[in-house]
Amino acid sequence: MSSALIGLFGVVVGALLSGIAARQIEQSKRRDRALMAGRLIAAELDAVIRRLQAASEAKAPWPGALRTARWDEHAADVTPLLSRRVLDALAA
Repeated sequence: MSSALIGLFGVVVGALLSGIAARQIEQSKRRDRALMAGRLIAAELDAVIRRLQAASEAKAPWPGALRTARWDEHAADVTPLLSRRVLDALAA
C-alpha cells in the first residue's frame, strides 16, 4: 500500500512539474515573440520618421499612410507588453 501511495505521489508531483515547465516555456516564447516584434516595428517606425522628416524639410506632403505592414503583422505579439495608457493612445 505504501509503495502505491509513493507511486501516486510521484505521478502527481511529476504532472505538476511538467505543467509548470510547459507554462514557463510558453511564457518565454511569448515574451521572445513580443520583443522581436517590437524590434521590427521600431525599425519600421524609424524609417517612417526619416520619411516624415524628409517630407517636412522638402515642404512636400506625406507620401503614404502612417500604418506600417510590420505593425499590422505583429501588433498581437506586442500588445501584451504595452500599458493600458499606451493602448488607449494607439486606439485613439
